[in-house]
Amino acid sequence: MDETNPLLRDHTLPEFGAIRPEHVVPAIDAILADYTARIDTLAAAPGPRDFATTMLPQEALEERL
Repeated sequence: MDETNPLLRDHTLPEFGAIRPEHVVPAIDAILADYTARIDTLAAAPGPRDFATTMLPQEALEERL
């Protein structure tokens, strides 16, 4: 992720004072691309699909959105 964008840094809360309007669209694009890639990986994984192997990882990814 882009460490220059405060919305993409790995913190519980972003540094609100550092956020600029130009950070929003790139952050949303990056987060959605990462989410889509990880969902594709989950969907393509072999083996049984149950709550623990499918829904829990999906919920963790959705929290970031």
